[in-house]
Amino acid sequence: MTTNQDPAAAGDRDLPGLLRSGLAAHPDRVAVRDRYGTVLTYRDLWASAQAGAQRLTARGIGPEDRVGVLAERTAGTVVAVLAVLLAGAAYVPVDPASRERGDTALDRAGVRETLDGAAPVHVPPPGTAPAFAPRAAHPRQLLYVLHTSGSTGEPKGVMIEQGSVASFVTSIRDLFRITPDDRVLQFSSFAFDTSVFEVFTALAAGAELVVAGREERADVLSLTRMIRDHGVTVADIPPSVLELMDPEDVPGLRLVFSGGEPCSGALADRWSRRLDFWHGYGPTEATVAATACLPGPDGTAGAPRVPLGHGIGEADVRVLDGRLDPAPVGAAGELCVGGPVVGRGYRGAPSATALVFVPDPASREPGGRMYRTGDMVRREEDGTLLYLSRRDRQIKVNGVRIEPGEIENVLRRDPAVRQALVDVFRVDGRELLAAVVTGRDVSADGIRRALAAWFPTWMVPERILVLDAMPRTLTDKVDRQALSERLSEIRPEDGTGAGGGFSALEQRVARELFAPALGREPSAPDDDYFGLGGNSLEAIRMLTTAPGIFGVELPVGDFIADSTVAGVAHSLAAALETVGAGHDR
Repeated sequence: MTTNQDPAAAGDRDLPGLLRSGLAAHPDRVAVRDRYGTVLTYRDLWASAQAGAQRLTARGIGPEDRVGVLAERTAGTVVAVLAVLLAGAAYVPVDPASRERGDTALDRAGVRETLDGAAPVHVPPPGTAPAFAPRAAHPRQLLYVLHTSGSTGEPKGVMIEQGSVASFVTSIRDLFRITPDDRVLQFSSFAFDTSVFEVFTALAAGAELVVAGREERADVLSLTRMIRDHGVTVADIPPSVLELMDPEDVPGLRLVFSGGEPCSGALADRWSRRLDFWHGYGPTEATVAATACLPGPDGTAGAPRVPLGHGIGEADVRVLDGRLDPAPVGAAGELCVGGPVVGRGYRGAPSATALVFVPDPASREPGGRMYRTGDMVRREEDGTLLYLSRRDRQIKVNGVRIEPGEIENVLRRDPAVRQALVDVFRVDGRELLAAVVTGRDVSADGIRRALAAWFPTWMVPERILVLDAMPRTLTDKVDRQALSERLSEIRPEDGTGAGGGFSALEQRVARELFAPALGREPSAPDDDYFGLGGNSLEAIRMLTTAPGIFGVELPVGDFIADSTVAGVAHSLAAALETVGAGHDR
Protein backbone atom coordinates (compact mmCIF):
# COMPACT_ATOMS: atom_id res chain seq x y z
CA MET A 1 0.00 0.00 0.00
CA THR A 2 1.36 3.43 -0.91
CA THR A 3 0.44 7.02 -0.22
CA ASN A 4 -1.69 8.95 -2.69
CA GLN A 5 1.04 10.40 -4.87
CA ASP A 6 1.18 10.80 -8.62
CA PRO A 7 2.85 7.63 -9.91
CA ALA A 8 3.78 9.35 -13.13
CA ALA A 9 5.78 11.96 -11.25
CA ALA A 10 7.51 9.32 -9.15
CA GLY A 11 8.14 7.27 -12.28
CA ASP A 12 10.69 9.68 -13.75
CA ARG A 13 13.82 7.53 -13.95
CA ASP A 14 16.27 10.07 -15.46
CA LEU A 15 18.36 10.85 -12.39
CA PRO A 16 21.00 13.08 -14.08
CA GLY A 17 18.21 15.07 -15.75
CA LEU A 18 16.39 15.35 -12.44
CA LEU A 19 19.51 16.73 -10.75
CA ARG A 20 20.40 19.10 -13.60
CA SER A 21 17.06 20.88 -13.24
CA GLY A 22 18.55 22.90 -10.38
CA LEU A 23 21.37 24.06 -12.63
CA ALA A 24 18.98 25.03 -15.41
CA ALA A 25 16.67 27.02 -13.15
CA HIS A 26 19.14 28.55 -10.67
CA PRO A 27 22.74 28.55 -12.00
CA ASP A 28 23.89 31.35 -9.69
CA ARG A 29 22.23 30.18 -6.49
CA VAL A 30 24.28 28.39 -3.84
CA ALA A 31 24.10 24.63 -4.30
CA VAL A 32 26.50 23.39 -1.61
CA ARG A 33 28.36 24.90 1.31
CA ASP A 34 30.39 23.21 4.01
CA ARG A 35 31.59 24.24 7.45
CA TYR A 36 35.14 24.71 6.14
CA GLY A 37 34.21 27.71 3.97
CA THR A 38 33.69 26.13 0.55
CA VAL A 39 30.65 27.61 -1.23
CA LEU A 40 29.62 26.37 -4.69
CA THR A 41 26.87 27.73 -6.91
CA TYR A 42 24.99 25.30 -9.11
CA ARG A 43 27.14 26.47 -12.04
CA ASP A 44 30.33 25.89 -10.02
CA LEU A 45 29.14 22.50 -8.77
CA TRP A 46 28.35 21.14 -12.21
CA ALA A 47 31.46 22.60 -13.84
CA SER A 48 33.62 20.91 -11.19
CA ALA A 49 31.69 17.63 -11.44
CA GLN A 50 31.93 17.60 -15.24
CA ALA A 51 35.68 18.20 -15.08
CA GLY A 52 35.98 15.29 -12.66
CA ALA A 53 33.81 13.09 -14.87
CA GLN A 54 35.97 13.88 -17.86
CA ARG A 55 39.08 12.80 -15.98
CA LEU A 56 37.38 9.53 -15.03
CA THR A 57 36.21 8.75 -18.56
CA ALA A 58 39.68 9.55 -19.90
CA ARG A 59 40.93 6.75 -17.65
CA GLY A 60 38.37 4.35 -19.07
CA ILE A 61 35.75 4.57 -16.32
CA GLY A 62 32.20 3.90 -17.52
CA PRO A 63 28.89 2.18 -16.75
CA GLU A 64 29.00 -0.54 -14.07
CA ASP A 65 32.52 0.44 -13.02
CA ARG A 66 32.89 1.18 -9.32
CA VAL A 67 34.72 4.27 -8.05
CA GLY A 68 35.64 4.61 -4.40
CA VAL A 69 34.99 7.92 -2.64
CA LEU A 70 36.81 8.76 0.58
CA ALA A 71 33.80 10.57 1.93
CA GLU A 72 35.08 13.41 4.06
CA ARG A 73 32.42 15.78 5.30
CA THR A 74 33.09 18.40 2.61
CA ALA A 75 31.60 19.95 -0.50
CA GLY A 76 34.36 18.09 -2.35
CA THR A 77 32.69 14.77 -1.58
CA VAL A 78 29.46 16.00 -3.21
CA VAL A 79 31.49 16.99 -6.29
CA ALA A 80 33.15 13.56 -6.35
CA VAL A 81 29.80 11.74 -6.15
CA LEU A 82 28.38 13.81 -9.02
CA ALA A 83 31.51 13.25 -11.09
CA VAL A 84 31.09 9.49 -10.75
CA LEU A 85 27.42 9.79 -11.70
CA LEU A 86 28.18 11.86 -14.82
CA ALA A 87 30.83 9.35 -15.86
CA GLY A 88 28.08 6.72 -15.79
CA ALA A 89 29.81 4.76 -13.03
CA ALA A 90 28.81 3.81 -9.46
CA TYR A 91 30.28 5.34 -6.33
CA VAL A 92 31.38 3.34 -3.29
CA PRO A 93 31.61 5.65 -0.27
CA VAL A 94 33.76 4.85 2.75
CA ASP A 95 34.04 6.82 5.97
CA PRO A 96 37.69 7.82 6.56
CA ALA A 97 37.08 7.34 10.28
CA SER A 98 36.99 3.57 9.68
CA ARG A 99 39.57 3.22 6.92
CA GLU A 100 40.56 -0.41 7.58
CA ARG A 101 36.98 -1.60 7.23
CA GLY A 102 36.55 0.82 4.34
CA ASP A 103 39.56 -0.59 2.51
CA THR A 104 38.02 -4.04 2.79
CA ALA A 105 34.77 -2.68 1.34
CA LEU A 106 36.62 -1.06 -1.57
CA ASP A 107 38.46 -4.30 -2.31
CA ARG A 108 35.24 -6.31 -2.26
CA ALA A 109 33.48 -3.80 -4.50
CA GLY A 110 36.26 -4.07 -7.09
CA VAL A 111 36.81 -0.33 -7.41
CA ARG A 112 38.94 0.88 -10.32
CA GLU A 113 39.62 4.40 -9.07
CA THR A 114 39.33 6.24 -5.75
CA LEU A 115 38.50 9.91 -5.30
CA ASP A 116 39.34 11.88 -2.17
CA GLY A 117 36.53 14.08 -0.90
CA ALA A 118 39.03 16.10 1.13
CA ALA A 119 40.86 17.28 -2.00
CA PRO A 120 40.39 21.00 -2.79
CA VAL A 121 37.56 21.68 -5.22
CA HIS A 122 38.78 23.11 -8.52
CA VAL A 123 36.19 25.22 -10.31
CA PRO A 124 37.14 25.80 -13.96
CA PRO A 125 37.03 29.52 -14.80
CA PRO A 126 34.07 30.53 -16.99
CA GLY A 127 34.65 29.65 -20.61
CA THR A 128 37.67 27.42 -19.89
CA ALA A 129 35.92 24.20 -18.97
CA PRO A 130 36.45 21.58 -21.67
CA ALA A 131 33.34 20.34 -23.42
CA PHE A 132 32.04 17.19 -21.82
CA ALA A 133 29.08 15.15 -22.94
CA PRO A 134 27.80 13.01 -20.04
CA ARG A 135 27.11 9.41 -20.90
CA ALA A 136 23.50 8.60 -21.64
CA ALA A 137 21.98 7.29 -18.43
CA HIS A 138 19.74 4.25 -18.10
CA PRO A 139 17.51 3.60 -15.06
CA ARG A 140 19.11 0.17 -14.61
CA GLN A 141 22.63 1.60 -14.34
CA LEU A 142 24.31 0.99 -11.02
CA LEU A 143 24.54 4.21 -8.99
CA TYR A 144 26.14 3.21 -5.71
CA VAL A 145 27.29 0.32 -3.53
CA LEU A 146 26.74 0.90 0.20
CA HIS A 147 28.12 -1.57 2.71
CA THR A 148 25.90 -2.71 5.55
CA SER A 149 26.96 -4.91 8.43
CA GLY A 150 26.95 -8.55 7.30
CA SER A 151 25.75 -11.60 9.25
CA THR A 152 28.62 -13.67 7.84
CA GLY A 153 31.08 -11.39 9.61
CA GLU A 154 31.87 -9.35 6.50
CA PRO A 155 30.23 -6.18 5.13
CA LYS A 156 27.57 -6.70 2.44
CA GLY A 157 27.65 -4.38 -0.57
CA VAL A 158 24.09 -3.30 -1.42
CA MET A 159 23.75 -2.33 -5.10
CA ILE A 160 21.23 0.41 -5.93
CA GLU A 161 20.41 1.57 -9.45
CA GLN A 162 19.80 5.09 -10.78
CA GLY A 163 16.10 4.53 -11.46
CA SER A 164 15.51 3.46 -7.85
CA VAL A 165 17.06 6.66 -6.54
CA ALA A 166 15.21 8.84 -9.07
CA SER A 167 11.92 7.27 -7.96
CA PHE A 168 12.65 7.81 -4.27
CA VAL A 169 14.01 11.35 -4.68
CA THR A 170 11.04 12.53 -6.75
CA SER A 171 8.48 11.14 -4.33
CA ILE A 172 10.18 12.38 -1.15
CA ARG A 173 10.84 15.83 -2.64
CA ASP A 174 7.14 16.17 -3.45
CA LEU A 175 5.97 14.66 -0.15
CA PHE A 176 8.08 17.11 1.86
CA ARG A 177 7.46 20.01 -0.56
CA ILE A 178 11.17 20.80 -0.79
CA THR A 179 11.78 23.89 -2.97
CA PRO A 180 14.71 26.12 -4.01
CA ASP A 181 13.99 28.23 -0.92
CA ASP A 182 14.97 25.36 1.39
CA ARG A 183 18.34 24.68 2.96
CA VAL A 184 18.87 20.97 3.56
CA LEU A 185 21.28 19.70 6.21
CA GLN A 186 23.79 17.05 5.15
CA PHE A 187 24.30 15.38 8.52
CA SER A 188 24.60 11.65 7.85
CA SER A 189 27.83 9.87 7.01
CA PHE A 190 28.09 9.40 3.24
CA ALA A 191 28.55 5.71 4.03
CA PHE A 192 24.87 5.59 5.14
CA ASP A 193 21.98 5.85 2.72
CA THR A 194 20.43 8.76 4.62
CA SER A 195 23.01 10.85 2.73
CA VAL A 196 21.27 9.82 -0.51
CA PHE A 197 18.12 11.56 0.71
CA GLU A 198 20.03 14.64 1.81
CA VAL A 199 22.25 15.16 -1.24
CA PHE A 200 20.10 14.08 -4.16
CA THR A 201 16.80 15.47 -2.87
CA ALA A 202 18.34 18.89 -2.18
CA LEU A 203 19.93 19.10 -5.64
CA ALA A 204 16.82 17.80 -7.41
CA ALA A 205 14.80 20.56 -5.72
CA GLY A 206 17.31 23.30 -6.53
CA ALA A 207 17.78 23.83 -2.78
CA GLU A 208 20.98 24.57 -0.86
CA LEU A 209 22.85 21.67 0.75
CA VAL A 210 24.61 22.55 4.03
CA VAL A 211 27.30 19.95 4.83
CA ALA A 212 27.94 19.48 8.55
CA GLY A 213 31.50 18.72 9.64
CA ARG A 214 32.72 16.09 12.07
CA GLU A 215 32.47 18.70 14.81
CA GLU A 216 28.72 19.02 14.31
CA ARG A 217 28.24 15.25 14.22
CA ALA A 218 30.12 14.90 17.50
CA ASP A 219 28.74 17.88 19.40
CA VAL A 220 25.02 18.66 19.66
CA LEU A 221 25.74 22.27 20.60
CA SER A 222 27.82 22.76 17.44
CA LEU A 223 25.11 21.07 15.37
CA THR A 224 22.45 23.36 16.82
CA ARG A 225 24.57 26.42 16.05
CA MET A 226 25.12 25.32 12.44
CA ILE A 227 21.41 24.70 11.85
CA ARG A 228 20.54 28.10 13.32
CA ASP A 229 23.37 30.14 11.79
CA HIS A 230 22.97 28.74 8.27
CA GLY A 231 19.19 28.90 8.26
CA VAL A 232 18.69 25.17 7.72
CA THR A 233 15.02 24.40 7.04
CA VAL A 234 15.03 20.62 6.40
CA ALA A 235 17.05 18.01 8.31
CA ASP A 236 17.25 14.26 8.79
CA ILE A 237 18.45 13.68 12.36
CA PRO A 238 18.16 10.36 14.28
CA PRO A 239 15.97 10.23 17.39
CA SER A 240 18.92 9.68 19.74
CA VAL A 241 20.36 13.05 18.67
CA LEU A 242 17.01 14.84 18.68
CA GLU A 243 16.59 13.76 22.30
CA LEU A 244 19.53 16.04 23.16
CA MET A 245 18.23 19.04 21.20
CA ASP A 246 15.62 21.67 21.99
CA PRO A 247 13.24 22.52 19.11
CA GLU A 248 13.16 26.13 20.29
CA ASP A 249 16.91 26.45 19.63
CA VAL A 250 16.44 25.82 15.88
CA PRO A 251 13.58 28.17 14.92
CA GLY A 252 14.37 28.09 11.20
CA LEU A 253 13.69 24.36 10.86
CA ARG A 254 10.33 23.65 9.23
CA LEU A 255 10.67 19.87 8.74
CA VAL A 256 12.56 17.04 10.41
CA PHE A 257 12.73 13.55 8.93
CA SER A 258 13.92 11.14 11.62
CA GLY A 259 14.50 7.41 11.40
CA GLY A 260 17.00 4.61 11.66
CA GLU A 261 15.94 3.65 15.18
CA PRO A 262 12.80 3.58 17.35
CA CYS A 263 11.24 6.96 18.03
CA SER A 264 9.23 7.48 21.21
CA GLY A 265 5.83 9.12 21.13
CA ALA A 266 7.02 11.72 23.63
CA LEU A 267 9.91 12.76 21.36
CA ALA A 268 7.64 12.99 18.31
CA ASP A 269 5.13 15.03 20.29
CA ARG A 270 7.80 17.47 21.51
CA TRP A 271 9.08 18.17 17.99
CA SER A 272 5.69 18.07 16.27
CA ARG A 273 4.55 21.06 18.31
CA ARG A 274 7.14 23.24 16.54
CA LEU A 275 7.43 21.83 12.99
CA ASP A 276 6.52 19.02 10.60
CA PHE A 277 8.01 15.93 12.21
CA TRP A 278 8.18 12.80 10.04
CA HIS A 279 9.35 9.41 11.29
CA GLY A 280 10.79 7.26 8.50
CA TYR A 281 11.63 3.62 8.05
CA GLY A 282 13.45 1.79 5.31
CA PRO A 283 16.21 -0.73 4.64
CA THR A 284 19.29 0.15 2.58
CA GLU A 285 18.23 -2.62 0.19
CA ALA A 286 15.07 -0.70 -0.78
CA THR A 287 16.53 2.80 -1.34
CA VAL A 288 16.62 4.81 1.85
CA ALA A 289 13.00 4.93 3.08
CA ALA A 290 9.93 2.84 2.33
CA THR A 291 7.44 4.21 4.88
CA ALA A 292 6.83 7.42 6.76
CA CYS A 293 4.59 8.61 9.56
CA LEU A 294 3.49 12.18 10.33
CA PRO A 295 2.12 11.79 13.86
CA GLY A 296 1.31 15.43 14.59
CA PRO A 297 1.00 17.05 18.03
CA ASP A 298 -0.59 14.73 20.60
CA GLY A 299 -0.85 12.03 17.93
CA THR A 300 1.42 9.57 19.74
CA ALA A 301 2.33 11.38 22.96
CA GLY A 302 1.61 8.37 25.17
CA ALA A 303 2.88 5.70 22.78
CA PRO A 304 6.19 3.91 23.51
CA ARG A 305 7.17 4.25 19.85
CA VAL A 306 5.90 5.99 16.72
CA PRO A 307 4.31 3.70 14.08
CA LEU A 308 6.08 3.06 10.79
CA GLY A 309 3.17 4.73 9.05
CA HIS A 310 2.36 4.04 5.39
CA GLY A 311 4.33 3.33 2.25
CA ILE A 312 5.73 6.32 0.37
CA GLY A 313 6.17 6.88 -3.36
CA GLU A 314 6.54 3.72 -5.39
CA ALA A 315 7.60 1.57 -2.43
CA ASP A 316 5.03 -1.25 -2.43
CA VAL A 317 5.03 -2.32 1.21
CA ARG A 318 3.24 -5.53 2.21
CA VAL A 319 2.81 -7.62 5.35
CA LEU A 320 3.25 -11.30 4.49
CA ASP A 321 3.04 -14.55 6.44
CA GLY A 322 5.54 -17.42 6.46
CA ARG A 323 4.33 -18.58 3.01
CA LEU A 324 4.68 -15.01 1.69
CA ASP A 325 0.91 -14.67 1.43
CA PRO A 326 -0.80 -11.50 2.70
CA ALA A 327 -1.21 -11.57 6.48
CA PRO A 328 -4.65 -10.62 7.84
CA VAL A 329 -5.16 -7.14 9.25
CA GLY A 330 -4.00 -7.16 12.86
CA ALA A 331 -1.85 -10.29 12.46
CA ALA A 332 1.95 -10.30 12.70
CA GLY A 333 3.83 -10.73 9.46
CA GLU A 334 7.10 -9.90 7.73
CA LEU A 335 7.36 -6.50 6.08
CA CYS A 336 8.33 -6.90 2.41
CA VAL A 337 9.01 -4.12 -0.10
CA GLY A 338 8.39 -4.32 -3.82
CA GLY A 339 8.46 -1.84 -6.69
CA PRO A 340 11.23 0.05 -8.51
CA VAL A 341 12.92 1.12 -5.27
CA VAL A 342 14.16 -2.43 -4.61
CA GLY A 343 17.90 -2.78 -5.08
CA ARG A 344 19.78 -5.12 -7.37
CA GLY A 345 21.15 -7.28 -4.54
CA TYR A 346 24.46 -7.83 -2.79
CA ARG A 347 27.58 -7.53 -4.88
CA GLY A 348 29.43 -10.82 -5.25
CA ALA A 349 27.00 -12.67 -2.97
CA PRO A 350 24.38 -14.48 -5.05
CA SER A 351 23.37 -16.82 -2.23
CA ALA A 352 22.79 -14.00 0.23
CA THR A 353 20.91 -12.09 -2.47
CA ALA A 354 18.63 -15.02 -3.25
CA LEU A 355 17.64 -15.36 0.42
CA VAL A 356 16.07 -11.91 0.71
CA PHE A 357 15.58 -10.59 -2.85
CA VAL A 358 12.81 -12.95 -3.92
CA PRO A 359 10.43 -13.10 -6.91
CA ASP A 360 7.58 -10.63 -6.51
CA PRO A 361 4.24 -12.18 -7.50
CA ALA A 362 2.62 -8.74 -7.54
CA SER A 363 5.16 -7.15 -9.89
CA ARG A 364 3.94 -5.80 -13.22
CA GLU A 365 7.39 -6.16 -14.73
CA PRO A 366 8.94 -9.48 -15.77
CA GLY A 367 11.54 -10.60 -13.26
CA GLY A 368 10.34 -8.15 -10.62
CA ARG A 369 11.57 -8.84 -7.09
CA MET A 370 10.70 -7.80 -3.57
CA TYR A 371 12.95 -7.45 -0.56
CA ARG A 372 12.27 -9.37 2.64
CA THR A 373 13.24 -6.95 5.41
CA GLY A 374 13.21 -9.46 8.29
CA ASP A 375 11.15 -6.95 10.32
CA MET A 376 7.93 -8.26 11.85
CA VAL A 377 5.06 -5.78 11.75
CA ARG A 378 1.29 -5.56 12.07
CA ARG A 379 -1.10 -3.62 9.85
CA GLU A 380 -3.92 -1.75 11.57
CA GLU A 381 -7.43 -1.27 10.16
CA ASP A 382 -6.48 2.14 8.74
CA GLY A 383 -3.39 0.69 7.03
CA THR A 384 -0.88 2.00 9.56
CA LEU A 385 2.11 -0.28 10.07
CA LEU A 386 3.34 -1.03 13.59
CA TYR A 387 6.81 -2.48 14.21
CA LEU A 388 6.96 -5.62 16.39
CA SER A 389 10.41 -7.27 16.29
CA ARG A 390 13.25 -8.68 14.17
CA ARG A 391 13.02 -12.07 12.49
CA ASP A 392 16.78 -12.62 12.80
CA ARG A 393 19.65 -11.34 14.94
CA GLN A 394 20.14 -8.06 13.12
CA ILE A 395 20.01 -5.16 15.55
CA LYS A 396 20.01 -1.37 15.56
CA VAL A 397 21.94 0.72 18.04
CA ASN A 398 21.70 4.53 17.97
CA GLY A 399 20.12 4.39 14.52
CA VAL A 400 22.79 2.22 12.89
CA ARG A 401 22.07 -1.26 11.61
CA ILE A 402 24.58 -3.77 12.96
CA GLU A 403 25.10 -7.46 12.32
CA PRO A 404 26.66 -8.85 15.54
CA GLY A 405 28.42 -11.53 13.47
CA GLU A 406 30.66 -8.96 11.82
CA ILE A 407 32.02 -7.77 15.17
CA GLU A 408 32.28 -11.34 16.45
CA ASN A 409 34.28 -12.29 13.37
CA VAL A 410 36.85 -9.55 14.06
CA LEU A 411 37.08 -10.55 17.72
CA ARG A 412 37.81 -14.17 16.73
CA ARG A 413 40.76 -13.11 14.60
CA ASP A 414 42.76 -12.86 17.82
CA PRO A 415 44.18 -16.37 18.37
CA ALA A 416 43.62 -15.95 22.10
CA VAL A 417 39.84 -15.53 21.68
CA ARG A 418 38.09 -18.91 21.89
CA GLN A 419 34.51 -17.60 21.88
CA ALA A 420 32.87 -14.24 21.19
CA LEU A 421 29.30 -13.01 21.51
CA VAL A 422 27.97 -9.57 20.58
CA ASP A 423 24.39 -8.53 21.25
CA VAL A 424 22.18 -5.83 22.71
CA PHE A 425 21.36 -6.01 26.41
CA ARG A 426 19.39 -3.72 28.70
CA VAL A 427 21.29 -2.52 31.72
CA ASP A 428 21.14 1.30 31.88
CA GLY A 429 19.24 1.50 28.62
CA ARG A 430 19.84 -0.44 25.41
CA GLU A 431 23.55 -1.12 25.00
CA LEU A 432 25.84 -3.12 22.75
CA LEU A 433 27.79 -5.77 24.66
CA ALA A 434 30.70 -7.99 23.70
CA ALA A 435 31.55 -11.06 25.77
CA VAL A 436 34.74 -12.94 24.97
CA VAL A 437 36.32 -16.11 26.31
CA THR A 438 40.10 -15.99 26.05
CA GLY A 439 43.01 -18.31 26.65
CA ARG A 440 45.24 -15.65 28.22
CA ASP A 441 45.13 -12.43 30.19
CA VAL A 442 43.37 -9.90 27.93
CA SER A 443 41.92 -6.62 29.18
CA ALA A 444 38.60 -5.12 28.14
CA ASP A 445 40.41 -1.87 27.28
CA GLY A 446 42.77 -3.76 24.98
CA ILE A 447 39.84 -5.39 23.19
CA ARG A 448 38.09 -2.03 22.86
CA ARG A 449 41.19 -0.44 21.34
CA ALA A 450 41.52 -3.29 18.86
CA LEU A 451 37.89 -2.95 17.79
CA ALA A 452 38.19 0.85 17.57
CA ALA A 453 41.07 0.41 15.11
CA TRP A 454 38.81 -1.64 12.83
CA PHE A 455 35.27 -0.30 13.29
CA PRO A 456 33.66 3.13 13.47
CA THR A 457 32.72 4.20 16.99
CA TRP A 458 29.06 3.17 16.66
CA MET A 459 30.10 -0.47 16.20
CA VAL A 460 32.42 -0.62 19.21
CA PRO A 461 30.58 -2.30 22.12
CA GLU A 462 30.01 -0.02 25.08
CA ARG A 463 30.68 -2.79 27.60
CA ILE A 464 33.06 -5.69 27.22
CA LEU A 465 33.17 -8.78 29.41
CA VAL A 466 36.30 -10.93 29.46
CA LEU A 467 35.32 -14.40 30.69
CA ASP A 468 36.94 -17.73 31.49
CA ALA A 469 33.85 -19.47 30.11
CA MET A 470 30.55 -18.42 28.58
CA PRO A 471 27.67 -18.90 31.04
CA ARG A 472 25.25 -21.61 29.85
CA THR A 473 21.71 -22.65 30.67
CA LEU A 474 20.69 -26.26 31.36
CA THR A 475 19.88 -26.59 27.65
CA ASP A 476 23.44 -25.46 26.80
CA LYS A 477 22.39 -22.08 25.42
CA VAL A 478 24.15 -18.86 26.36
CA ASP A 479 22.68 -17.68 29.65
CA ARG A 480 21.68 -14.11 28.81
CA GLN A 481 20.42 -13.45 32.33
CA ALA A 482 23.81 -14.35 33.75
CA LEU A 483 25.50 -12.05 31.25
CA SER A 484 23.16 -9.21 32.23
CA GLU A 485 24.09 -9.72 35.87
CA ARG A 486 27.77 -9.68 35.00
CA LEU A 487 27.27 -6.41 33.15
CA SER A 488 26.26 -4.72 36.37
CA GLU A 489 29.52 -5.92 37.92
CA ILE A 490 31.52 -3.76 35.47
CA ARG A 491 30.72 -0.75 37.64
CA PRO A 492 32.47 -1.34 41.01
CA GLU A 493 32.04 1.42 43.54
CA ASP A 494 35.78 1.76 44.04
CA GLY A 495 36.64 2.19 40.36
CA THR A 496 38.20 0.18 37.62
CA GLY A 497 41.69 1.59 37.71
CA ALA A 498 44.73 0.74 39.72
CA GLY A 499 44.32 3.72 42.02
CA GLY A 500 46.58 6.67 42.59
CA GLY A 501 46.20 10.37 43.23
CA PHE A 502 44.43 12.83 40.95
CA SER A 503 45.96 15.95 39.51
CA ALA A 504 43.85 19.09 39.97
CA LEU A 505 42.44 18.84 36.43
CA GLU A 506 41.80 15.09 36.76
CA GLN A 507 39.89 15.74 39.98
CA ARG A 508 37.66 18.24 38.16
CA VAL A 509 37.10 15.77 35.30
CA ALA A 510 36.12 13.04 37.75
CA ARG A 511 33.85 15.26 39.87
CA GLU A 512 32.31 17.66 37.34
CA LEU A 513 32.24 15.63 34.11
CA PHE A 514 32.19 11.90 34.89
CA ALA A 515 30.21 11.86 38.14
CA PRO A 516 27.01 13.53 36.82
CA ALA A 517 26.95 11.13 33.85
CA LEU A 518 27.80 7.97 35.80
CA GLY A 519 26.01 8.64 39.06
CA ARG A 520 29.25 8.01 40.93
CA GLU A 521 32.66 9.62 41.10
CA PRO A 522 35.69 7.71 39.72
CA SER A 523 38.35 6.90 42.28
CA ALA A 524 41.47 6.68 40.12
CA PRO A 525 42.94 8.54 37.10
CA ASP A 526 42.85 5.42 34.93
CA ASP A 527 39.19 4.67 35.65
CA ASP A 528 37.52 4.29 32.27
CA TYR A 529 34.15 5.90 31.47
CA PHE A 530 32.78 2.82 29.70
CA GLY A 531 34.35 0.49 32.23
CA LEU A 532 32.42 2.30 34.95
CA GLY A 533 29.16 1.63 33.13
CA GLY A 534 28.82 4.71 30.92
CA ASN A 535 26.99 4.42 27.60
CA SER A 536 27.36 6.34 24.36
CA LEU A 537 24.15 8.33 24.69
CA GLU A 538 25.15 9.68 28.11
CA ALA A 539 28.62 10.31 26.67
CA ILE A 540 27.13 12.66 24.07
CA ARG A 541 25.30 14.54 26.81
CA MET A 542 28.46 14.66 28.89
CA LEU A 543 30.59 16.02 26.04
CA THR A 544 28.13 18.85 25.43
CA THR A 545 28.68 20.05 29.01
CA ALA A 546 32.48 20.26 28.72
CA PRO A 547 32.65 23.77 27.16
CA GLY A 548 30.53 25.22 29.95
CA ILE A 549 32.73 23.62 32.61
CA PHE A 550 36.23 23.98 31.16
CA GLY A 551 35.82 26.67 28.49
CA VAL A 552 36.94 24.35 25.66
CA GLU A 553 35.34 21.54 23.71
CA LEU A 554 36.33 17.91 24.22
CA PRO A 555 36.59 16.28 20.75
CA VAL A 556 34.64 13.04 20.56
CA GLY A 557 37.55 11.38 18.75
CA ASP A 558 39.89 12.11 21.65
CA PHE A 559 37.33 10.77 24.11
CA ILE A 560 36.85 7.52 22.20
CA ALA A 561 40.63 7.07 21.86
CA ASP A 562 41.11 7.39 25.62
CA SER A 563 38.00 7.51 27.79
CA THR A 564 39.82 7.36 31.14
CA VAL A 565 39.83 10.27 33.57
CA ALA A 566 43.52 10.84 32.83
CA GLY A 567 42.97 10.64 29.06
CA VAL A 568 40.15 13.17 29.12
CA ALA A 569 42.18 15.49 31.34
CA HIS A 570 45.09 15.23 28.90
CA SER A 571 42.85 16.16 25.95
CA LEU A 572 41.37 19.10 27.85
CA ALA A 573 44.83 20.29 28.89
CA ALA A 574 45.96 20.24 25.25
CA ALA A 575 42.87 22.20 24.19
CA LEU A 576 43.37 24.75 26.96
CA GLU A 577 47.02 25.15 25.98
CA THR A 578 46.02 25.77 22.36
CA VAL A 579 43.50 28.40 23.41
CA GLY A 580 46.08 30.03 25.65
CA ALA A 581 48.64 30.12 22.85
CA GLY A 582 46.07 31.74 20.60
CA HIS A 583 45.42 34.45 23.17
CA ASP A 584 49.16 35.11 23.53
CA ARG A 585 49.62 35.88 19.83
